Amino acid sequence: MEGRKLVVANWKSNGRKLLIDNLNRAVCTDCDSINDLVLCPPAALLAYAVSAFADYAARQPFIRIGAQDCAAYETNCTGDIPCSVLAEIGVSYVIIGHSERRRIYCESNELIAAKVRAALQQRQIPIVCVGESLQEREAGRAFEVIKDQLAPLAFAFQPSQTTPAALIAYEPVWAIGAQQTPQYEEISEIHSFIHELTWAKVLYGGGVTIYNCNDILRANNISGVLVGRSSLAPDFYKMLTGS
Repeated sequence: MEGRKLVVANWKSNGRKLLIDNLNRAVCTDCDSINDLVLCPPAALLAYAVSAFADYAARQPFIRIGAQDCAAYETNCTGDIPCSVLAEIGVSYVIIGHSERRRIYCESNELIAAKVRAALQQRQIPIVCVGESLQEREAGRAFEVIKDQLAPLAFAFQPSQTTPAALIAYEPVWAIGAQQTPQYEEISEIHSFIHELTWAKVLYGGGVTIYNCNDILRANNISGVLVGRSSLAPDFYKMLTGS
């Protein structure tokens, strides 16, 4: 719906069935949502999350389920989850290129581009994460880093008759999991730069909490937020209501 922003809950390796049930109860019973929700639980809970929200999602399309990663190719590889499998489960979004996967698993821009292409082929919406480290920001390289991260992805941001368009999540690496966020002017500056490179909708991630979410979402060039730790809190659903 026009004017609605996207709230993406990245549970990382956290969460249990009970947490899904509690969120389901809060969202479906008490939540007068003004924003849309994409819930991204651990892979082992994806099918349960799809099932838990199935009836409500059919009536209220503001909630969808997303994966935290996907395989780059439809091949037999131990531990990988192909996008075709995610699609069969009912997953409609995929977080790709999160800074933790870039850093810990050494995922390259080219591998991330392959994952994005794989998701689009299954009509899933990739949420492509980009962002600079503190060292890169202090060296004045933030724009350069983000431009390099987006360079292999020009194909991903124009919808077609058969594929949706990818989203971008700007997440300054130094703000993830920290009790700090960039100044709103700094966020807006980066988002404006990304919009100069692509027509994609841009989310913000990094230090998003129930206390600063509304202020971030009010910015004209921010289409939503990617929420980590705070998405596990009992009052997370308030990010959907704007309360």
